[in-house]
Amino acid sequence: MAMLVRGKYLYTNPGGREDILEHAAVYIVEDKIVETGDYAALKEKYPGAETVGNGNQLVMPGFIDGHSHGWGLTPLQCGTGYDFLERWVLGLGLGVNIDPYLNACYSAVKHIESGCTTMHHYHSTKNPAHLEGEIEQTVRGYRDAGIRFAFSLGVRDQNRLTYDDEKFLAGLPAHLRAQAAPAAGYDQKAIREEYFALFDRLYRKYNHEGCRVFFGPMAPQWCSDELLMDIQEKAGRYDHAPIHLHVLQTVLQKAYGEKKYGQSLVRHLHDIGLAADNVTYGHAIWLTEEDMEIMAGTGTSVTHHASCNLKMRNGIMPVINLLKAGVLVGIGLDDKGLNDDEDFIQELALIHKLHRVAGFDFDTPALTAEDVIKMGTVNAAKVTGFAGVAGVLEPGYKADLILVNLDRMTEPWVDPQVPLLDVFIHRAKGVDVDTMIIDGKMVMQNRNILTVNKAELFDEIRQSAARGVTPEQKKSFQFISELKPYIFAFYQDWLKRDYDPHYVFNSRV
Repeated sequence: MAMLVRGKYLYTNPGGREDILEHAAVYIVEDKIVETGDYAALKEKYPGAETVGNGNQLVMPGFIDGHSHGWGLTPLQCGTGYDFLERWVLGLGLGVNIDPYLNACYSAVKHIESGCTTMHHYHSTKNPAHLEGEIEQTVRGYRDAGIRFAFSLGVRDQNRLTYDDEKFLAGLPAHLRAQAAPAAGYDQKAIREEYFALFDRLYRKYNHEGCRVFFGPMAPQWCSDELLMDIQEKAGRYDHAPIHLHVLQTVLQKAYGEKKYGQSLVRHLHDIGLAADNVTYGHAIWLTEEDMEIMAGTGTSVTHHASCNLKMRNGIMPVINLLKAGVLVGIGLDDKGLNDDEDFIQELALIHKLHRVAGFDFDTPALTAEDVIKMGTVNAAKVTGFAGVAGVLEPGYKADLILVNLDRMTEPWVDPQVPLLDVFIHRAKGVDVDTMIIDGKMVMQNRNILTVNKAELFDEIRQSAARGVTPEQKKSFQFISELKPYIFAFYQDWLKRDYDPHYVFNSRV
């Protein structure tokens, strides 16, 4: 099947040298881009190709969400809300349970509607006994929705309750210590063996051209050095498989590195081989300048989750400093968009504005529209394992692209001297994405999802959510409620040090 996708403007390579083409088109055969150029010339050259687009739209690469957990219903919708991570995770397992197939379908639909042709699903579970079946349903949900995706398998083998369970348990009253001890107990060798056996099965079953499978150790405070080093060693056996882990999301995690290792977590990760060109750090907010130098020198990437970091009171990633150091920065929604949705274009706009406050001097750099779009396409393709496959509209790349309506963002008038991408980054929204093609297949046309019946999907989600929480979840909630005061008291003396910020806001005097 051949297709000619036309637009008033064609943006082929975010971050590249090529200017935006006018009255241009992309010629697609099956799932690949064959040629780009002047629409009239391509139409004459390929008269049998189906024409898509009205000629008044912006054609550009589909966006790529570099970090999500596949929650169709957001944490707020499931009853967990948002707060400091160390407080929030205590209630994370107590939210409403949604069928994993429905959750994946809905997550994909939201991504598609806001312009994402690819997403990274970082998988964790409430029900380890049924993990493999849960993953199978999740993968099926994404495939049925038609989105390209990467899949990383989460794992942890220490510190379930706090960032130092051994010390925490020692300080508990005897009756609570007896109850909490089993939750804090780990057979680390068994966990590693089971994890690697499952990873091997998933890799052999799902890793292919349309899906990337890679490692997802949860975070250094939740993973032993032995587990992390084993993962990096195993990655070499799977064609240098990517590794994605949460790092320095909160100030308490920064304090953990200093207390546990006497140095930053990034320096420690570097010492054990987890700062490398196949490694991506999610969040990476509480970084030192030395951390950034290490990351740049080793090719370690990051994903930036601006809305999530604001909702979870994490802080602001020093993106300007990271880019200046030479670190590749991608974008991830982390299922916590600004309006509690997956509006990727709104996330681009937020990032563009958020990092205009990095300093007072006139020569302090600010992100350009091109910078941010590159972070959400080319850079995110790299961190999801799709570099050279997606994120660019050039011959040989997969046919993953979107058509964006310009009418709403340009009404009633915009000075023609204003660069198109500036108009886009300041005025566009997810609802402006009109049509989407993934892998050469039409997935959305005129804002209508063609792969999933949304009305039926929503009915099934409501039925699934209506089942509520399980008796086991309620019992766990009661126990966690008893532990909370002790957990909060445990962290009380962790934050006595002042940290000099990367970004300067209003002064106190």
